[in-house]
Amino acid sequence: MRRQLHVLLVEDCTDDAALLLRQLRGGDWDLFHERIETAEGMTAALDAREWDLVISDFSLPRFNGLAALAMVKQHRLDAPFILVSGAVGEDIAVAAMKAGACDFILKGQWARLLPAVDRELRDAEVRKAHRRAEAQLVASEERLRMALEASNQGTWDWNLLTSEMTWSPMVESMHGLAPGAFAGTVDAFLQLIHPEDCASYFSETARAISEGRSYNTEFRVVWPDGSVHWIAGSGQVARDSEGNSVRVVGTFMDVTARQQALIEKEAAEAALEEHRVRIERANRELERNNLRLADLYSTAQRFMDNVSHEFRTPLTVIKGYAEVMVEGVAGPVSGQQAEFLGFIVDRTRELAQMVEDLLDSSKLRAGTLRVDRRPASVHDIVAKVRPILMRMATAKNVRIAERLDEGLPEVFADAEKAGRVIINLVVNAVKFSPEASEVTIWARHAGGGVEIGVSDHGPGIAAEDLGLIFQRFKQVGNTPIKNTDGIGLGLNIAEELVALNLGDIQVVSELGKGSTFSFTLPPNDPPEVLRRYLDYLAVAASLSTLAAIRVSCHLPDGISSEMRGFIASAINPLDLVLGFPDGCSLLIVGASADSKRFTERLRAAMESVCGRYGGPGCMEALQVEHLGAWHYPAEEQKAVERILQELSQEVLHV
Repeated sequence: MRRQLHVLLVEDCTDDAALLLRQLRGGDWDLFHERIETAEGMTAALDAREWDLVISDFSLPRFNGLAALAMVKQHRLDAPFILVSGAVGEDIAVAAMKAGACDFILKGQWARLLPAVDRELRDAEVRKAHRRAEAQLVASEERLRMALEASNQGTWDWNLLTSEMTWSPMVESMHGLAPGAFAGTVDAFLQLIHPEDCASYFSETARAISEGRSYNTEFRVVWPDGSVHWIAGSGQVARDSEGNSVRVVGTFMDVTARQQALIEKEAAEAALEEHRVRIERANRELERNNLRLADLYSTAQRFMDNVSHEFRTPLTVIKGYAEVMVEGVAGPVSGQQAEFLGFIVDRTRELAQMVEDLLDSSKLRAGTLRVDRRPASVHDIVAKVRPILMRMATAKNVRIAERLDEGLPEVFADAEKAGRVIINLVVNAVKFSPEASEVTIWARHAGGGVEIGVSDHGPGIAAEDLGLIFQRFKQVGNTPIKNTDGIGLGLNIAEELVALNLGDIQVVSELGKGSTFSFTLPPNDPPEVLRRYLDYLAVAASLSTLAAIRVSCHLPDGISSEMRGFIASAINPLDLVLGFPDGCSLLIVGASADSKRFTERLRAAMESVCGRYGGPGCMEALQVEHLGAWHYPAEEQKAVERILQELSQEVLHV
């Protein structure tokens, strides 16, 4: 493809211009030209575009070739400038060449024109390529400089033949020097390196120079202000054609912050390790103390249980003989004697209750207190404990009132445990009630089940103490009421027993106006019982798998109430026992990580029951059937549906 050639002609003679253009068209170019004759035309042409070649006559009527050459230089046009003339002296031609003309051709010697133009165009192209390369090099060096500065690096150059060193301003800054302040010698560099690092730095550098290889090193420098900084350096050794090391170039980077962070990290790790050792030592000591405390607690618990058991018999004897004497069986007693004997009976009854509290608290904490949940009447539960409550209230001169709603639904609960809760709440209410006041036992419908409560007119409980009253051995507040001493277990036991019966307990109290304690019992409804039981297990046990079995009895009388009680006493207190309408089967649900082990445990419990209660052939009459095991809570709904299907959604009763 032919190259376009833009030629500016400075010529006043039309014929000479035509001859010149004819010569140029003989070259390998597509020619574009413009002819001008004056300085004004020259300025306009130079402003209008870039030109590849300028050919100028030496002498024009209002202009000349040297003036045209000066204007080309002024416009910084890098294009060949060739002068042509009819006749000039050699001195003028030399002066024109010195001024910057590329060639001087006499008119009539046109054969020299094409070679001269071709030569000068090639030279111009070489000059342009050189300038582009220089510009690219400058740009590349600038990018490198910016990249090094951005990465906090500077460059250095060490001439091994002259011992001169050249540093970039960044390197000078890394050594605490102002730009241009470095003396540029190896000795000046040595004075800046930390005395402890100087020998190792130059030893590594000397080995690298000897071997002609690259190297990396880190060292400290001391700034003029005395501060110490860390430098990371890398160098590359350059050799001459004979293999001699003549130069080392490289980079320095300030790594003071990194070294400081590393020092702090190592210090922190050392402190952490020391702290870990102290924690391990403390944990071992704590574990030993916990073992000692557990042993002491176990010893104290056994002692308390033994003492409580030992107290039971003499207390029963004292209470029994005192009651016999009060009734006059052993002979007549005076009024004062009867009063004193009444005190003995009351105090032994209170002491016996404390013993029972201690034993029950121990069983609750150990998870060994048995529970026998079954359908029950709230009226029957209250009626069974009524005589005990009346005796307590009479001794304190406090009235007991009952307000039980009619038509209360049947509940599913351990009646004895529910009665015990009522006793504990009433004992607490009577203890803190003034003489001649009234304590009310009430029951009402609540969420399908029943809520039972005890209200008094005692001193009340401060709001900040309401969260403490259910704790073991905890008694709160001051009261003017006499004889309120106790061991602080009554409410704690009540809370635990309510939870075993799948209910909740709460208290509402106001200072100076009295308190109301109430608890709930679930209705005798399988879906609701199962829901509350699962909620209870989620808190009381580590529930991950739920298992269920069916126990069927082929004895003529089926599973009697007494036999069910024995079964309930033999299985885990956390297990749920549901009765079938036919009275011949029980469904037992419990938490177990291994359903097979759960079945084996219940089978062992059945064997224990038969050994103590059923007699020969009992175990053969009992059939234990595994119904399934389900992951909780993922398969909770599936488990509930299976259990309810097994029960045929009948009302529970035995």
